[in-house]
Amino acid sequence: MKRSLKCAGSLSSKRSHVQVRVKQNGKDGKDSKPSSEFDNKLVEIPLEWRPSCWEEVYHSIKKMRSELPPAPVDTMGCDIDRGKHLDEKEKRFHVLVSLMLSSQTKDEINNAAMERLLEHGLTPSKICEMDELHLGKLICPVGFWKTKAKHIKLASRICLDEYSGDIPSDLEGLLKLPGVGPKMAYLAMTCAWKKVVGIGVDVHVHRISNRLKWVRKPTKTPEQTRVELESWLPREYWSDVNHMLVGFGQTVCLPVKPKCNQCAMAMYGVGGPHTSLTGISDSGKVSRDTSLIEDSTDDNSSDDEETEDTTIEGINKVTIEDREVSSDESFEELVFSPEEVVFDERRAAFEGVKLILSGTKLSAAESHFQSFRMYSAPMSSGFCFVHLIRAMLSQDAEDVARTKAVVKASEKLFKQIRKSKHSSEYTRLYTSVCHADAYLFKAFLLMVKFEFSVALQIGWFIRKAAKLFRSNEHDLRKLKPSLTEEEFKNLNSAVAFGVGFTNLALSILPPSYASLMNVMGYENDRVKGLKNLDVCRQGTDLHSPLASVVLLWYYLLAKPLMCVNPDDLELGFAVAEELLDESTNKLGENSWVFCFFKGKLSFLRLNVDDALQLYTEARDRCGEDFEKVKALLVFEIGWCWVIKCDFQKSLEYFSIIKDCSYWSEGLYPYVTALDLCVMGDFKQGLMMLKKIAMIKKKHVNNTEYYVISRAKLAYNTEVKNSDSSHFKLFFLEMLYLWNQLALIAPEDRAEAIKTVSRFDKFERKLKPCAYLICGALQTASGQFLSAVETLETLKSYLTTQKSSFSMEKCYGLYELALAKYKLMSRSGRVSAVDMVELEAILDKSVQLNGYQFENRLKLRVHSLRSDICALDSSSSNNQSENVSNS
Repeated sequence: MKRSLKCAGSLSSKRSHVQVRVKQNGKDGKDSKPSSEFDNKLVEIPLEWRPSCWEEVYHSIKKMRSELPPAPVDTMGCDIDRGKHLDEKEKRFHVLVSLMLSSQTKDEINNAAMERLLEHGLTPSKICEMDELHLGKLICPVGFWKTKAKHIKLASRICLDEYSGDIPSDLEGLLKLPGVGPKMAYLAMTCAWKKVVGIGVDVHVHRISNRLKWVRKPTKTPEQTRVELESWLPREYWSDVNHMLVGFGQTVCLPVKPKCNQCAMAMYGVGGPHTSLTGISDSGKVSRDTSLIEDSTDDNSSDDEETEDTTIEGINKVTIEDREVSSDESFEELVFSPEEVVFDERRAAFEGVKLILSGTKLSAAESHFQSFRMYSAPMSSGFCFVHLIRAMLSQDAEDVARTKAVVKASEKLFKQIRKSKHSSEYTRLYTSVCHADAYLFKAFLLMVKFEFSVALQIGWFIRKAAKLFRSNEHDLRKLKPSLTEEEFKNLNSAVAFGVGFTNLALSILPPSYASLMNVMGYENDRVKGLKNLDVCRQGTDLHSPLASVVLLWYYLLAKPLMCVNPDDLELGFAVAEELLDESTNKLGENSWVFCFFKGKLSFLRLNVDDALQLYTEARDRCGEDFEKVKALLVFEIGWCWVIKCDFQKSLEYFSIIKDCSYWSEGLYPYVTALDLCVMGDFKQGLMMLKKIAMIKKKHVNNTEYYVISRAKLAYNTEVKNSDSSHFKLFFLEMLYLWNQLALIAPEDRAEAIKTVSRFDKFERKLKPCAYLICGALQTASGQFLSAVETLETLKSYLTTQKSSFSMEKCYGLYELALAKYKLMSRSGRVSAVDMVELEAILDKSVQLNGYQFENRLKLRVHSLRSDICALDSSSSNNQSENVSNS
């Protein structure tokens, strides 16, 4: 039975509803008597809906766009004029091809592809004459380039045969072309034919329309958004709304981290972070509804283009978010066989890592990886690495959540590549290596905001990675006979990185942890780790530059913290110098990473002036995505001036970063406060120390805990006669804990010994520290007898104290053993009694637990034991030779 509506009142533009009477028609079409009370009632239905203040919002966005620098769509969009000499027919064809290339592709990449096509000749006849593989090479690396090459050839043939080389002039004809969806068709009608028949809605328009509440309820797809917009937006606005909102979305209303501070939408009660449709909540958790999640790297992707690929190729949309990648059946269409690949994925991934290490903008590396991230395992792994770097630098919950989603999507891709019938054994094994990399990414991601509750999870991911790397190593040996020399070299390099990294990382754990790792089945052979990383760095895939960075980290950052033998350190410095020369030639001279390592090498070799220059160069080379690295480099520059005992200069740099809390909430303010006190500004310095002492955190790392406890001690220490000695002592203690006392110039070291050896000037709670630092300075200056005497005094003094002074006691015993070892090394005479005595002292130094930097001491003790064993072995060999000669 049908219902008819009869108006009971006149329409008015000021009214939001109109009353209507519902009447029921009989079977013969005549009005029948009301069958119920409802049928005879007046009911209200809404008039045409329009969002509030929409005109003000529209013109405000238009004004913002005019005041901001041009967006990519303004200079590289599909509607730009590509040549005055072209006739209208050619221009329309260019618009169509540009629109077909634009899906899942940034404007910059799309524009570059169009330029290459124009150079070759972009007409329907030229495209039809062109080989499909050659066309693919010209448009690569636009998203879905292989499918688009096929679609463009088919569309060109239709244009040539059915439209005399022109494009269809109506919407129906455009939609019949392969690879053209609603958004492309509407934009083609507007830009090519100057006919406005609908609104072209891509992800920008879809996202911003929802944020501005220009839809009655949140829409799921761009097509739903188009219907909503066309239902109320006046037709005279249809031609401009796409271009305006796309540019607004590229410059201000970004998919992730919109620049709301630059936007005037808040005054109209719309937009803002609370309406963000990224699928990530303020708490940093990924929401369950991911229907509106989008990839911030794809500036021109849209939902109708995804439909095109699905209808023609059976390929489901692949995003970097936490969604299904595709089914096994549809994924077969995505996988390239080796013969079909028209780019070197290994080399492309290598170039992407070079972009990261250049340190200019992470977005450049992200764009490089994103085009092929869902086709290629190395490119997908590189894409994960970019996001991991961003998350580790920002330590932002939203970046961490997004990186987790990226890694999860990549893992699904890796599993499907390994299962695909199109994948060769070589591809499967390389993908397995990338899958193991993903476990490492997960472990590092948990370290961003490290809490003890996730330590077990971190260990679990590392264990899974190490297990898979070992399995890859075994599979490579079995597969070697069937591989070409080049394939084996590539795989060997990739596998060697994983095996080398896990072995090296686990080998520098304190001995107690290392024993636990052995019980749990971890391999922690440092020599094997270094050898494998050395093999990897000689390769040419994305792991090669990373292996160089890991080796430099070990020789210039990790090893100097625990090694006590200068000769052994110098051997490491020589290797690092060779690595830096090779990396600079291979990866370019503009990388802040290698400039920083060069500065660190100069610093460790006591060339502090060279280190200052190199650190400054590294800071200047850092791009806008590396602001937190800049702060770290400013700290290193300030620390160089501390080594030179120029506290005025160090204060200049520490003051720049005193409010930064990137890596530690208290470290930068602490060194600034100490510097102020050393320079005599006790009022401001003590005020800062008080603030640091009041920091309260549930979980803090070793450095943070040390800084807070020392700030309390420094604040509560009485300043007598404007004497800054104990503040200098705190600086020297930091240098000692970072194993850098030996870097102080001899004349400055002599002055420091004079300062800390006046033990009576220090309060009771600072005396143990003064004895310890004095003994360590004397050892670093070669005054071994004086050091033994000072450290024996410390040992005796601590026996009379009620307080535990655990750190000073344990480090003091270690320093005593070190000073005696140095004496033995100088004399060349080592007796069995001396060896037993040294071992006994070292045993006592590791008996206590729970003090600050306990693990750091245990690493030093482990290193000293190795040197003592080597000395004992050398002495025994010398004695045997003497007996033989006799």
